[in-house]
Amino acid sequence: MKGFSLLLILAVLAAGCGKPAAAPTQQSELGPATPATPPKLEILVNSPKDGSTVTGTFKFDVELKNAAGDCVLTWQVHEDESTAPVVMQRQDGVFEADVDVSGWNWRGKGPYRVRFTVKNQDKEVLRHVVKFFVDPPK
Repeated sequence: MKGFSLLLILAVLAAGCGKPAAAPTQQSELGPATPATPPKLEILVNSPKDGSTVTGTFKFDVELKNAAGDCVLTWQVHEDESTAPVVMQRQDGVFEADVDVSGWNWRGKGPYRVRFTVKNQDKEVLRHVVKFFVDPPK
């Protein structure tokens, strides 16, 4: 009998080998189970706010929501591919960069467009554009 039980266990284990694991599911009270989806990565720009006016040196302040693993966040003015993106430094979960806009005058007071781009370890890319104005120093 022991030999039969062992063979039965081995047969059950072998039947499951090579098959992809089923996606985890969440049971709904209203219907059948649905596959669980991971939360989407989001870029939250705390500063500058869209449409705001900035002057002198201020801080770009950006958070990533639902970021998994290591991420690199960069910013680039006017999405200009001829200029290298600037890598932002992470401080306590927030990405920051000190930016001096006192010399930003090629569009007068603006608007100036800054594109924030995040790349994670899976090479997932997400972009967010903020438009703001500059107040020249007095």
